[in-house]
Amino acid sequence: MRHAAFLLVISSFLLTAEVTVLRLLEDRVSHGQVLLFRSAAQVVLTTLWVSRVGLVGLRTNRPGAHFLRGALSAASWWLYYMNFRTLDLALATTLRFSTQ
Repeated sequence: MRHAAFLLVISSFLLTAEVTVLRLLEDRVSHGQVLLFRSAAQVVLTTLWVSRVGLVGLRTNRPGAHFLRGALSAASWWLYYMNFRTLDLALATTLRFSTQ
């Protein structure tokens, strides 16, 4: 239980840092670049996980559902970053935490 709470706290700090960096770079990078680098980070984390567990962890009986989930996730993150670029940082953060 403590491990899960620790991971939740770390993820909140990382998300806050990510959003802060996004606000600082909003005039210099496009939404596509933000999604590209975020996706690249996810590929690195997935590669580390696969190197530890093996390809068995990626086996599925429903590949179509996983592709759909990936597409919806990409759209969701794009809208998420648009939210932080268009709304005031305090309001966007409040809305994000109120949905959890």
